[in-house]
Amino acid sequence: MASAPHPQSDEKSPLRSSRSRLSARREKPLTDREYADRVKSYAQLSAGQHYRTLANFLFAPYQRNVGDAVPSATSPSKKYSERFLTMYILNESSPPQVHNVCDVAGFSKVASDSEDLNVLLFLRGHQPPEMLNAIGAKYRVDPEFFRQHLDLGSRVDQSGNSPFTCLPSTCGNIVRLPSITVASRSSGSGLSRFHHHNKLSKIREETAKRLEDHIHNIRQGRESQLPQGTSLVRDFAIHDYQHFSLDQEISVYVAGNGKRWIGIVWLDTGIDLSQDKSGPWQAKALQCESWEIQFSPIVQHQPGAALNRRDLIRSSTAPQLTSKIDWQEPSRLLQTSSLLHRNYGEHLDNETMNADPFYALTDIFAFVAAAEAHFLDTLQLSLDREIDIPLLSRYSSKTTTALWNLVYNKRLLSRHLRRLQDITSFISHQSKIADWPVASTPDKQIVAARAAERLRMDYTHLVDRCHALCEAFDNAMDILQNNTMIEESQRAIQQAEGLAKLTRLAFFFIPLSLTSSMFGMNVKQFVTEAPMSIWVWVVTSTVTLMFSYAVLSWGNWRLNEIMSRANEKRKRKRPVDVERPSVEMSTRPSSVAK
Repeated sequence: MASAPHPQSDEKSPLRSSRSRLSARREKPLTDREYADRVKSYAQLSAGQHYRTLANFLFAPYQRNVGDAVPSATSPSKKYSERFLTMYILNESSPPQVHNVCDVAGFSKVASDSEDLNVLLFLRGHQPPEMLNAIGAKYRVDPEFFRQHLDLGSRVDQSGNSPFTCLPSTCGNIVRLPSITVASRSSGSGLSRFHHHNKLSKIREETAKRLEDHIHNIRQGRESQLPQGTSLVRDFAIHDYQHFSLDQEISVYVAGNGKRWIGIVWLDTGIDLSQDKSGPWQAKALQCESWEIQFSPIVQHQPGAALNRRDLIRSSTAPQLTSKIDWQEPSRLLQTSSLLHRNYGEHLDNETMNADPFYALTDIFAFVAAAEAHFLDTLQLSLDREIDIPLLSRYSSKTTTALWNLVYNKRLLSRHLRRLQDITSFISHQSKIADWPVASTPDKQIVAARAAERLRMDYTHLVDRCHALCEAFDNAMDILQNNTMIEESQRAIQQAEGLAKLTRLAFFFIPLSLTSSMFGMNVKQFVTEAPMSIWVWVVTSTVTLMFSYAVLSWGNWRLNEIMSRANEKRKRKRPVDVERPSVEMSTRPSSVAK
């Protein structure tokens, strides 16, 4: 049974129709300098204070002196030959045309040649202000998109103001997606030290300090020496001694470009992170060897992909290649997100992709969902290790460490849950708040609707799984807290038993000390002129010991008697309370009969 057509294709609200007419209206083109000037002018207003950092960044190229020894941000990096801007020119009748651009001149040429075509841009890593001004001026990009992606999540900005939060209804054309990379240590040496809390805390402190330095270097070097394509890591989390994760972002922007649309996908992933020797993901910060660290790939299953690949080497068709094939092993710090721009949309329908930008971005949303599923699998594995019964029984004195690890991972899980809820809400309401073009023909509408429904199902599943995992974390913390309370109770019982033994000993030694101090051991056996014999002290001490022991026994007997009487009184009261309603019920029919 076919899916329902796209809900926004048949009927459009007056508000959406007016937006479409405004977006389709051609405005006067801007130059790169005019784009930066407009952002700077708006930042000088009271309502634009949150744009000051962005305005300074975009206007920086026009404030540099000619004699400054600053590397050209519009030229390709000498150290890295890879190009960090990829343009997909969409066409209904043919597959997308791919252009890899390295400077502003190359971008301007491709943009001019594709004036009346839909364009999907991939920006990877750090982009210089010259490139952002060129893109913003050419397609009149809302500066809020650049501001949100350049925001590094600090609690206060450089001006001392609190960060500005854009409400979903006012930023329908902008979507910020998490990009998680899960990594692991292949060595098992850390597992034997799994509950050494001091060791794990030191590693977390060291990685947190290195992350702050990494973000500080990114923030300070944006306007000058930072190479194009430099990767940015926004957060770094160590889940246990074996697993850790890197938190990055993918910012998406879609807007009308005359009669066409422009889509921008800006990823934090650019240059291989192995080039950054001071990052928290390096072996020195993690206190291990470099060969132990490996980034896990994000696997997206495609039905029959292993059988339908054209480049699959079969022994039946290529018998001469059955021997061992030489291939180059990829970097251990290779991120799957760095490959998103390659062969993008090969599993999508070209015509629908050209007509519906949300459908064109489904591969981005699907990748984020797969990465989040991998992240949840890692948290589930860490949770299972923390509540392992043999481990708890063996390391019962270290349950506090496991409890803090659960609190740490639960905080990360709650953060991801909120972001997944925001993405799910956007997918469900994007047709109402986002001014994006839609497919016009019924067959394209069906394809787009099915893709949107698949995304909605996946993200709903992830949200439900997050809720279940949060509940599992809460239950695990309750188990560990109860285990700690039981351990403390057992320790208190042992201390009470030891105190009872000391009390019994005191009942014997205190009378002896009393009689010894009274007689002073002045007896004939020790002192010749003493008036009394030692047997007087022996008899006195014996009587005193017998008296103290009698008092101790009488006290225990009296306490037991009081407790037994209290228990008997409780037993007597309970049958009366239970039988009273039955007596009333038994007498009620007789009274009615009378």
